[in-house]
Amino acid sequence: MYRSPVRRVCTAFWTDKRVLVTGASGFIGGAVARILAAAGADVHGSGCTRPPPPNVVGHRARLPEDAHALVAEVAPAMVLHLAAPVSLKTAAATDQALQAGIVAATASVAEAAIRASAHLVHISSCAVYEGGQAPFEEGQALHPLSPYGLLKLEAEHAVLERVQHGLMGTIVRPFRTYGPGCRTGLVAEACQAAASDTPMKLTDGRQIREWNHIDAIATGIVCAAQERPAGAVWNLGGGDRVSVAEISRRIFALAGRSLDDLQFGAQIRRPGEVDRFWGDHRRVEARWGPLASVDLHSGLRQTLAWHQDQRRSAR
Repeated sequence: MYRSPVRRVCTAFWTDKRVLVTGASGFIGGAVARILAAAGADVHGSGCTRPPPPNVVGHRARLPEDAHALVAEVAPAMVLHLAAPVSLKTAAATDQALQAGIVAATASVAEAAIRASAHLVHISSCAVYEGGQAPFEEGQALHPLSPYGLLKLEAEHAVLERVQHGLMGTIVRPFRTYGPGCRTGLVAEACQAAASDTPMKLTDGRQIREWNHIDAIATGIVCAAQERPAGAVWNLGGGDRVSVAEISRRIFALAGRSLDDLQFGAQIRRPGEVDRFWGDHRRVEARWGPLASVDLHSGLRQTLAWHQDQRRSAR
């Protein structure tokens, strides 16, 4: 059963607390900013393209260039750093293109947080677990395979190094997240194909992933921010484990599309892609209990409806 995400958030902790959310115009950043605003925080959000959610003070900023000026202007008690480019491409050029937005931006935000005496919550990625075997737990050795995974791990190291020099820092690793507002990833691609009445090319589709609704992940990030141990690392997730093929079929069925339009085997897998990828979430569940979430059927229906609305609005 779905429970409102705000119920797991301590409003007494957030009331009138000034918070900076980098990437507040993005998918997860926007959801986090909305929860914080509903909890009574004084929320400031940075972004480059889309505006921030309602009740959030917007700041146009590019990272890493504007990190110090942004944090100095806002003077937050806490920074939730979500701004980062995302790419699953494997080309070496991708490494160079992403480095500034992931590693340099994180290092600059961390340095600025130290100067402002602000607590930093760095949102990393489950991509750091590439090359391992599920279920992935926070303390295991990490050997990511893709440029993106390697850079996200390097950004984590940038945070942890500064924890040794006075930073109050927390690292959060969300697992695969979907929901209304998502524009990238398998669920978004399947919803876009279903809404536009076009075929969808996939791999064999046997890969099993855990699928987490945006409400659960955003709530988990806010809960992690309420914790204060420096250098803590938290996995976030625990959603349904379903194959890529099954998720795609469910979305096309919800849209009333023929399943024959799902072209399995038309794409090859990325190098190193594994069949099983999900997290060990015992630490979070021992601390806060399982993250409340929308059931998978309802969540996919919400997400498809959002993409259908987007398509109608663009006409």
